Amino acid sequence: MPPSKQLATARPRDYDDAAATLALHDRARYTDGCAAYPVPPWAGVFLRAAACFARLVSGEDQELLAAPGDRAHLLCVAETASDGLRGSVS
Repeated sequence: MPPSKQLATARPRDYDDAAATLALHDRARYTDGCAAYPVPPWAGVFLRAAACFARLVSGEDQELLAAPGDRAHLLCVAETASDGLRGSVS
């Protein structure tokens, strides 16, 4: 499962602010199960805010980036961004 499809698996506990990484999980085990990905400095502030908000709303089991009903939108944005990056690297 590509990392963009794993975005919906992130929970507040998966973001490590000190290490600037986000763990993504492959529950279907298509690849290695899970991996920690580096978070660019510009994205850290947004992930910190999302993690704080998720913890305030419902604790560590809340989805960090998308609720179940929002996943299609998150995946569409991630795939569009991924396609754009592939097209710009030549």
